[in-house]
Amino acid sequence: MRVNNFGEAQGNDGYWYFTNTIVNADKQVYFTDRIEQVDLVIYYVNSISQVGWQNQLKKKLLR
Repeated sequence: MRVNNFGEAQGNDGYWYFTNTIVNADKQVYFTDRIEQVDLVIYYVNSISQVGWQNQLKKKLLR
C-alpha cells in the first residue's frame, strides 16, 4: 500500500513510499514491462486489509 510519508513505510510489511532522492531510499526498485525480467511483482491496493506478502519467501529480496 502506498503511504504518504517515510515514517509510515518503515519495515518490510508491504507499505511503500516513493522518493526522488537516492539518499532517502531504503531500497531501489526498478520497473519493467517484461515479466521475464522480474524477481518480484508489486500490486498497488487501496485497502489496508490487502497489504502484505503473498509469498513470504520473496521478502528476502528487499532486505
